Amino acid sequence: MIKSGSHLILYSHNRNVKGNERSVIYNFKKGTLSFIPNSLNELLEELSERPVASVRDELEGDDRETFDEYVNYLREHQLAFYTNEPHAFPKMPAEYFVPEHISYCVLEFNPTKDYQNFILQLNESLCKNLEIRVPAGVESLDDLSVMLLGLSSSTLRSIAVYLEADEHLTLSRLKELYQQFPKIDSINVLGYQKEIPSGHAEDISFFREAASTVYAKPFPVDKYLVNRKYFLLSSNHHPYFYKRVEIEANGGVKNCLLHQQSFGNIFEQSLTAIISRADFRQWWDVSNDQIEDFKGNELRYALFSQNPLKLNPKGTYQLEAF
Repeated sequence: MIKSGSHLILYSHNRNVKGNERSVIYNFKKGTLSFIPNSLNELLEELSERPVASVRDELEGDDRETFDEYVNYLREHQLAFYTNEPHAFPKMPAEYFVPEHISYCVLEFNPTKDYQNFILQLNESLCKNLEIRVPAGVESLDDLSVMLLGLSSSTLRSIAVYLEADEHLTLSRLKELYQQFPKIDSINVLGYQKEIPSGHAEDISFFREAASTVYAKPFPVDKYLVNRKYFLLSSNHHPYFYKRVEIEANGGVKNCLLHQQSFGNIFEQSLTAIISRADFRQWWDVSNDQIEDFKGNELRYALFSQNPLKLNPKGTYQLEAF
């Protein structure tokens, strides 16, 4: 039913995006995607400014019937609501800002190295999330505990630990590690071939696939990330490279461990100096709107690509192979 004098606008947790062939409504509350024709996307923009009845009155015949179908679809799927005060519901801010210098760090842990200076520098960067990849061997786990102790009072909010399975790795030892360090968000054991333990309260997971296979695979292209924070990040910056650093076992610093180019070494230079380099940051502000492979895709703000980028003569970018 059309309400006379009312406007129809999307709920604040929804956002419509136009693509070359179709459009989509991102539902940040449910984490879902609703595909719609581009004509409905254009109608949504018009309805945000004009009363529903006013727009409908200008249509006749099949066009009016299609209009009613569109409005019913939006209401039945709880994507939009009526209001007499549309300007009281402005769209969410388009800007993305986080205060940290580094948001996410991936570290290939090397038990033969001293990470004391690195821990101090990582803390100075205000880093929030750390992923630690630990090689097989019980000694590595003991050395890891020393590093985790140094990180206990850091700015980190979460630590994800990835371990290569071996005969010395027991559930009791993992539970002890998890309980000892509250910043640990999850422990993931890769290449585990024994019976997978169950019934524990801690976030400890076991996977059959070998670590070498898991680490070599880029993020799948058919998986989409649908939430407000990721939408704002990917519409303003590169969702993978922005404020991210990945560090090899020898200390080499990269944008991604799957890439060839290294920008320095944490055991030879300061982390601050490395991440301040213009070439290290060259892709930070390249949003998916600037990437030829994505810019016409209505799902571009849900895509997560690790591929290196190549600058085109016209100022846009193209994905390159690893």
